[in-house]
Amino acid sequence: MALAVTNNLIQVSKVIGAANLVGFGITALFETHKITDLVGAGSFVAGSAILLLKTKMDLSNLRSLIMNGSVIAWGARLSSFLFYRVLTLGEDKRLHDFFRAKDEKFLDASKSFFPIKLFSFWAIQAGWGIICLLPVTITSSLPAIKMGPLSYISAAILLSGIAIESVADYQKYIFKQKNKEKWCDVGLWALARHPNCK
Repeated sequence: MALAVTNNLIQVSKVIGAANLVGFGITALFETHKITDLVGAGSFVAGSAILLLKTKMDLSNLRSLIMNGSVIAWGARLSSFLFYRVLTLGEDKRLHDFFRAKDEKFLDASKSFFPIKLFSFWAIQAGWGIICLLPVTITSSLPAIKMGPLSYISAAILLSGIAIESVADYQKYIFKQKNKEKWCDVGLWALARHPNCK
């Protein structure tokens, strides 16, 4: 069992690490932040897809199928939404500090320290993906366990969470179209927002 967990963790780490390394390369080469969230959340999709392929989508391991399928649904929805949003808005102000200002030289430690600080961001993003996917990686490595009532309740909560996040993100997006500088405090976003997000 420990060997299966280790092997799956190595595979997931390779996939997520490679996705973020390619993302860093494209971002540094073109000096654009537009694919950051696409790759960040998308690497969860790739990691779960690898786990599903390794288990050959075994129907007897319903718990693993539900967990990986949910991660894929969540990651695909989130990455595509965030990619659409950055393409529509044209920028993501949170990431300005990682890029060179006009006439800034490479490796200027007094400014953005481009591309070193940018690489650090992508390395942290890869680590975040590997760590957050760890429970799914471990569950996918274990022998099939029969699902009981608590498992089905948990799956329903998980799917409800994805639906709530989707609606809340959409409501905030619509609100911000008309109220760019205002704090969004309407709809589901008022209840589901991250504390640091307007």
